[in-house]
Order: sequence, then C-alpha cells, then structure tokens
Amino acid sequence: MALIIFTLSPVLANGYGVPGVIAALIIAHATSTCYGMYIAKRDFQIRFDSTALIKIYIIGLAAIAPSLLLLQFSPLPTLVNVIVGGLLYIFIYATLVSLVKVVSISELETATQITQNTKPLVALLAKPFLWYYKRILKRQKSTATRP
Repeated sequence: MALIIFTLSPVLANGYGVPGVIAALIIAHATSTCYGMYIAKRDFQIRFDSTALIKIYIIGLAAIAPSLLLLQFSPLPTLVNVIVGGLLYIFIYATLVSLVKVVSISELETATQITQNTKPLVALLAKPFLWYYKRILKRQKSTATRP
C-alpha cells in the first residue's frame, strides 16, 4: 500500500493538489482491500456475500450525494458544512442499510455484544447506531406482519 501511495501521491498532487492525494489514498486502500480479499479467499477459503457488498457500495454512493450537494451549495462556514454533511451521510447511510436489509437483527445483536466488550468510547459511539438500525428493522418487521 505504501508503494502505491508513494508512487501516485506526487503524480496526482501535481495535477490535482489535495484532492489528488486523497484519490491516491483511496486507490491505495482499495487495492490493499482487494488484495486482502484475494488472500482470504485463496488461503482461508473465506466467501464473501457479493450481493450484500454491492448493496453496501451503492448505498454508500447514494448517501454521499446529499452531503456533496450541501458542501457545494451551502453558504454556511466550511466547518459547519463538514460537520452537518458528515452527520447527514451517517444518517442516510444508516437508514438505507436498514431499509435495504443488508444487516439482520441477529447480526445487530452480535454487534451489540461485541461492542459491549470493547473500550467504553467504542461502545458509547456504536450504541446509538445499533439502536437506530434495530428500530428500523423492527418497524419494518411489524409493518410486514400486519394484514
């Protein structure tokens, strides 16, 4: 990964500045993730749910659009735009992941148990998201069972 960053960063930084460096980081991380997936499949026979992964990537792209529009057209100060845009992204992403049912209630219960055994800050940050996911999934389940 470092080789990719050291190679691409100067090239992209010359042409695009800071966005070029960010693009180099994204490319390096995507490359290392793909390589890690390849090793996991080859050496450990791990299988990935391709359909769920594609849904997650599409949801991520859909969730970023309103934040980018906010950053482009909002007259608010940059720091406020970044904070509001980040919170907007998290809210839209969490809502869409729950609505598309990428995560099940049993997976959320497992995630809740895992976060309870971590550092207090991690548990504190994860708790509202897990609660929100569960609430949406339970609401969907209750509306689906109504006649």
